[in-house]
Amino acid sequence: MVHTQLVDQVSPRAILVDDILDSGHTLVSACQALQARGVQAVAITVTHGLFTGKVWSQLFALGVQALFVTDSCPQAIRPPANANPTLCATTHQRYITKEGALL
Repeated sequence: MVHTQLVDQVSPRAILVDDILDSGHTLVSACQALQARGVQAVAITVTHGLFTGKVWSQLFALGVQALFVTDSCPQAIRPPANANPTLCATTHQRYITKEGALL
């Protein structure tokens, strides 16, 4: 997917939320479009990080300062150290045991 049009105004900082980071083509395209509109810093949050291929590694050269990804795909290629993985398995475990506040 190539992002050719952004709707409305953009600020110098942006947050992108996506369900999956596979090869990274979609997020790279989005970051390129944001950068073309003057965005200087981007934070990305991804639910499922697969990190296949190498396209995603371009994100940090496109103004991405933070990449947050859950550990929902343990079989995925190991994310980069600066991906700030969120340990959802650990978090979920707290809520399905008697220690959790919801049960």
